[in-house]
Amino acid sequence: MFTVAEHLRLRNSHEGDAPFRRALYAATRDDLRQLPMSPQFIDNLISMQQKIHEDGQRNAFPRAQHWIVEYHDEAVGRVVFDMSGAEWRLVDIAIAPAARRQGVAGAVLRALQRRAAGQRAAISLAVAHGNDGARRLYAAAGFQPQASDALRQQMLWQCPC
Repeated sequence: MFTVAEHLRLRNSHEGDAPFRRALYAATRDDLRQLPMSPQFIDNLISMQQKIHEDGQRNAFPRAQHWIVEYHDEAVGRVVFDMSGAEWRLVDIAIAPAARRQGVAGAVLRALQRRAAGQRAAISLAVAHGNDGARRLYAAAGFQPQASDALRQQMLWQCPC
């Protein structure tokens, strides 16, 4: 666990966070809620997609840290961050809708950048082409566009050390 800013911290995720992680993931899947299916079918689909998403992250980044973002001791987000290589990887960051646009994600990014700077490590990430808010956030934090594919833009922050 570490403090990001006043009243804002990252702590290790645990099984007791499952309901929060489920609600947070569901809040990011409005695309699935638009399908012409029953609410029960959609909920089951979201649960399956969340399992695939989290399992995929664990398989691709087995040494990544899984953190819950807490603001005033309330869970407001999650971060998956891999510090195992020379280039660190922001695998995932998600902030609950009620906590967005309050500087939480930016504060988390700055804290991760400070930690990386202390080790002279770069931070890479991938962002979906349609996620304009995240792209603006990363650009404002100094991440530069790198390679791109049909779905995602790779971005890189290099320590100005």
